[in-house]
Amino acid sequence: MISFTREYGLSHADLHRILPRFEGASIVDSLNSYALTFCGGRDIVLVLGPEQERRLGRMRIPYVQLQFAFHGWEQSGVDAFMGRFDRMFHKGGG
Repeated sequence: MISFTREYGLSHADLHRILPRFEGASIVDSLNSYALTFCGGRDIVLVLGPEQERRLGRMRIPYVQLQFAFHGWEQSGVDAFMGRFDRMFHKGGG
């Protein structure tokens, strides 16, 4: 099993809206976690931390910690998945 935690600048609503569009996975949604199942017996459990907020002056930016647990994955597959995951949740700017 490969597991780690990352912080993302998004809300729970953002995650609930965008994650079901992820192709190639059967997704089971519960209150604070997701289980993604891929062909070949590979699974990912994604646990959402509490939604938090950063304040920069009057601006409020939501963020959440996501815990990833990859079962049956090689490191190269995890890297490819995370690249795709990060692109799906990338917000504009710059």
